[in-house]
Amino acid sequence: MDSSPPAPRPPSHFGSVPYQLSGFGGALVTDWTTDFSKVRPFFRRDPRSAADWAALFQELAAHEYPRYALAEALVRATDDAKAPPAAKDNASRFLEKNTFAVITGQQAGLFGGPLFNLYKALTAVKLAGELQKRHPEFRFVPVFWVASDDHDLGEIDHAYFLEPGGATRRLKVEIGAEARGCSAVDVTVRDSIAALAQPLEELLPGAAQALLEPYRAKNLGAAYAQLLSQWLGHLGLIVVESYEIRRLGKKLYQRELNEYPKTCALIREAGQRLKAAGYAAEFDEAKDAPHLFASSNAIRAKLEPADAEGTRFVERSPAFAARSQEPDTFEKNVLILTAETQPEAFSASAALRPVLQQLAFPVAAAVLGPGEINYWVQLPELHDHYGAVWPMVVPRASFTLLDAIAEKAVRKLDLKPADLFLPDADLKALALGGSSAECALNSGRERVLAEFDRMFEKIRESDKGLDPLFTKARERIAHELERIAEKTRASAAQKDGAGLARLERLVAFLRPGGKPQERTLCGAQFLAQHPGLVEALLEALDPFAFEHRVLGLSS
Repeated sequence: MDSSPPAPRPPSHFGSVPYQLSGFGGALVTDWTTDFSKVRPFFRRDPRSAADWAALFQELAAHEYPRYALAEALVRATDDAKAPPAAKDNASRFLEKNTFAVITGQQAGLFGGPLFNLYKALTAVKLAGELQKRHPEFRFVPVFWVASDDHDLGEIDHAYFLEPGGATRRLKVEIGAEARGCSAVDVTVRDSIAALAQPLEELLPGAAQALLEPYRAKNLGAAYAQLLSQWLGHLGLIVVESYEIRRLGKKLYQRELNEYPKTCALIREAGQRLKAAGYAAEFDEAKDAPHLFASSNAIRAKLEPADAEGTRFVERSPAFAARSQEPDTFEKNVLILTAETQPEAFSASAALRPVLQQLAFPVAAAVLGPGEINYWVQLPELHDHYGAVWPMVVPRASFTLLDAIAEKAVRKLDLKPADLFLPDADLKALALGGSSAECALNSGRERVLAEFDRMFEKIRESDKGLDPLFTKARERIAHELERIAEKTRASAAQKDGAGLARLERLVAFLRPGGKPQERTLCGAQFLAQHPGLVEALLEALDPFAFEHRVLGLSS
């Protein structure tokens, strides 16, 4: 039996809109797209510049990377995720000095997370392919970094699905109180995941078991990695958990424990420059502390100085109080020794994680979402401090998908791509504005009666005895016109009712729960309901377009 993916049907390209119209990012991303000269100091390199790419490749080629340790970690990761041969082959490519990474990543969202997870991964795949065509002297490998160190379990313990009628349904896996403060890599849900079997089967008949199976055997991070590998591994995408890369960071952790006052100052100063240029700073660096977490007592805890000299550090996490535990205090020298012998006991914070990534991988391009872009711009000087190569920053692809019902609604309501991003009230007014027939009738009725009254005034000047006749005639005319108006309104109401129902379902599909589709609806639902979606999206994706695209899936 042929198990190859169904041949993709080219999606209907309804059109494109600028990032800012679709809600992808704010002023910083808008200026990145429309006037890069304004933001070049924060990004340094422009992916539209051949000279910038050439300079980056030269810098990467001259830099030393832990290629043997990296390849070993990636091969192990592809084995653990049961990745297809294409991904496993790419893992060993990092032994070669001319191999660079196109890398992206995300938290381990339940069942693969919202659609934008898929878009990130596909952008990395497509960008690696495009760079390969342009620069055949190098090898470009797409990599997806699963942030399984993350301990904000409330962000990843649920997924949203769209029911046939347009309602949004939230499926949440129960995570016990004993897991508070733990990283995703340390949390299993093999018992509680069974409760989602029936609702998932109702939503995705025939597809539920494949989504549930990884969670019965693996932790949250590993289950996510396995799903993504199953979906995209045949395209050569390597999916690796951040846990695997922790071990490559011992020198970085040791330096950060000693040099955090300097790194905090660098990030703070970058934030001040951002604010001076009119942008927001994501990292405030209100107090100096290492950008590190320690994993002890089954809690991922932030390390903060316990004295003014920074010779001792204490763990900080609300999970300690919630679990009636006491945080530990460590001597700095002990932490430095632990980083040497057990580097996996540490994990980097959001500010330091990109540096670890760029020290471990030869990163040609980092595919980022708008939120990541907003905080990465405070990190170039931190990269310089640690000797990491600053990569090319490339925004991920951004899509709005239309299923058959949504496509029909767009056509019936005669909507343009830009119309889909109007506020709900404006979209309703545009799509279901007053009936043109009724408007014409009302206007015509007023003109007819006004003309009748003018004629009546002239005639009654010569014969007022005609008043009763004219009054009766006017009442009859007004009555007949009102009968026509009532029938017109009834017909319009019937049409508007159908249009309103169509519009409400469209809005639910575009903005479930009032939020963008790509940030809400689970990608697994679309993969299950639209065979060949991966290949179709890959065909439609242009990593150098830097725009939001509206695609129909039923053509």
